Amino acid sequence: MGTLDTISSGAKVGGYVVDAPIGEGGAGVVYRGHDTAGTPVAIKVLQPRLVGVEEAQRRFMREISAMGRVQHPNVVRVLASGMDEGRPFLVTPYYAGGSLESRVDARGPFGSETINRLLAEVAGALDALHTAGLVHRDVKPSNVFLAPDGAAVLGDLGLVRASGASMLTQAGALLGTLDYLAPEAILGEEPSAAGDVYSLACTLYVAATGRPPFTGPNAMAVGVAHLEEPPPDARATRPDLPAVLCAAILAGMAKDPAERPAGPGALAALAGVATSSSPA
Repeated sequence: MGTLDTISSGAKVGGYVVDAPIGEGGAGVVYRGHDTAGTPVAIKVLQPRLVGVEEAQRRFMREISAMGRVQHPNVVRVLASGMDEGRPFLVTPYYAGGSLESRVDARGPFGSETINRLLAEVAGALDALHTAGLVHRDVKPSNVFLAPDGAAVLGDLGLVRASGASMLTQAGALLGTLDYLAPEAILGEEPSAAGDVYSLACTLYVAATGRPPFTGPNAMAVGVAHLEEPPPDARATRPDLPAVLCAAILAGMAKDPAERPAGPGALAALAGVATSSSPA
């Protein structure tokens, strides 16, 4: 069986009961579970094949640290973390609304009011990360979760790193998801807040149109498109959307980092949207 079957239903991780697997990524497997009161939670554990791999464990622990370091209503909260049978784990709230990606796949693109709310909330979360000296590096629809009230919550901080910190990867390795990766990141340049702005704009494009801004027959074609093709205007397929919103998305996808809005909040401001703020 695959990695999703490594923890049986009814087993406990850090005192939380596992119900069923709900997904996996390159580094972690995620299960739906519940606490002693029956409250649903999400339990993330390191991939079995990565147990004992120092770099992978450091990255997993860095995610826990970053999530605990940034207190913002639109950043996923850490409920518990630790080690269980030699595997690091992380427990967060369970978002029954799924991810932005699954929502778009199931129901299609969003209306302008919902896109503006997504922009306000995710931009606010990213501003909080950047203020703390952190860069997300993997902003994409599958990493934006939807709370029951419709609020967007930014999660999966496994690739987060401090500005100026050493890279936890082999030379030449590409981190992040190519459909949403900034041109400079594809070229191997230092990750920056400007890259998060680009990825946020690509994510908003998906919310607006139902597909990534660049597609191709393979990863190389998509990467070349990010580097060379002009960004598409969402109004070409969604003429009903406000021009100011689509112009902001285009600005965020500028090839040159210096030509993008100065930060996620500045991108939101171009669209006439005020970002969510950190708690006092």
